[in-house]
Amino acid sequence: MNSFLHDVATSLLENYGDNLSNVEVVFVSNRAAIYFKSICCDLGVKPPRTTTIDSLILKECEMLKVEHNFLLISKLYSIYSKYHNEESFEDFYAFGKLLLSDFDAIDKYLVDAKALFTIVSDTKELDFSIGIEDSAKDAALSFWKSFDFKSATMHSQREFARVWSSLYDIYSEFNEILDNEKIAYKGKIYRWVASKFEGFNPLIINENSSIPNNKKYIFVGLNALSRSEEIVLLALQKENKADFIWDYDPKWRDYKAIEADFFIEKNIEKFPQAQYFKTNIFDHKKVKIEVLTSPSDATQAKIASMLLSEHYKSVENGERTAVILPDEALLVPILNSIPTEFQSVNISMGYPIAITLAATLLNSLLVLQKRIKISGYGSKYLIYRADVEAVVSHPFFSDVVDRTQFDNLTQLYFSVEELCELFEPLETLWQCTENSYRVLHKYLVDVFEFVAQLIENKETAELSQQLFYIDKIKESLVRVKT
Repeated sequence: MNSFLHDVATSLLENYGDNLSNVEVVFVSNRAAIYFKSICCDLGVKPPRTTTIDSLILKECEMLKVEHNFLLISKLYSIYSKYHNEESFEDFYAFGKLLLSDFDAIDKYLVDAKALFTIVSDTKELDFSIGIEDSAKDAALSFWKSFDFKSATMHSQREFARVWSSLYDIYSEFNEILDNEKIAYKGKIYRWVASKFEGFNPLIINENSSIPNNKKYIFVGLNALSRSEEIVLLALQKENKADFIWDYDPKWRDYKAIEADFFIEKNIEKFPQAQYFKTNIFDHKKVKIEVLTSPSDATQAKIASMLLSEHYKSVENGERTAVILPDEALLVPILNSIPTEFQSVNISMGYPIAITLAATLLNSLLVLQKRIKISGYGSKYLIYRADVEAVVSHPFFSDVVDRTQFDNLTQLYFSVEELCELFEPLETLWQCTENSYRVLHKYLVDVFEFVAQLIENKETAELSQQLFYIDKIKESLVRVKT
């Protein structure tokens, strides 16, 4: 039986034929686009252009550039600390990441931020919000009426309300800074593009949009659309520049009680399925499901290896075999357990940088700097033995240092001067940043540049693959201007 993407390719070829060059297929992710192009090549057809809905919307706003999250959170902290100066950046970071995600959702769904961040006790307080639904007003009133701001026992509620009441000002000032610096988070660009397409006027769009007049967009396999995405799609649909192909199984439309049906019905009503799309993948088939118990994560990898070996014998190849992991930490054990019969593997998940060798070195360096002691009148910086051990034992330095003399010493602390003598090749590492963020930033950049050069000189396959992660950490550090 053919796959969904195979049926998409054959349907487009049958419907557009020689005009396929004027078609651009829009997917949720690049992974689907890669498979689609491969299928087109197998059919002997030059693949049409492909993109993701993210890329399609972001390229419509040339005046703003999506910035790295770490830099955005640092700028957000500079605003937040004006209203709540009791938190350090380290303590704020996790909340800042959540707050940035909330701002992103607010803009993608075109939510009135002022209405959202207002503490209300009366419906009239929400009247300034044009177009806010009655259900939203009722929900806001119900939520805030449960708060008891006068009770001394409700400290956590009062603290929440104190932070909440400042969020609109923080949101506004944060966006003002981003506008001045011509940078943005994705949701901000989504809101800007939606405002450009709302109240669609073909003449305006044709003059100011990057969308050619003769282009047709085929949106494939989308799901829960944000309000800003809906506006863009409706504008393209109105100008007859868009077709929609959904991968919804018709049987799910019969289950009116499930949450997914809300999106299914809404999407199909606004953006009907392209009539030329033909598929039989939704024909009901018998499905065999087998559940196996496993005492540990490591055992899961071993069991997966055995199952893959058995499965490979019953199929022509492994292209239509998928291993879905419940935990991203299992990626490396699974990759090491894949049978040799599978000559190539397509990985659709990101490898967590937090578990790379580059990240473990970064953590070790931060711990080392945090626990440095000052001896006497500040004349000597002393580094804890365990922190030295953690650094010199790192795989990056396994064949660079001679530990013989160090291992024979029993002292708990070593001065910077002693370490420079004991481990001369690693002299760059033995510095004290004196609790200065600026000095720490330069220290980390210097260390990772040193490490990158060290690994490049080794030319070993095992460590060379770590250069990618080292470069990612260096890139993040360099982009955070001090």
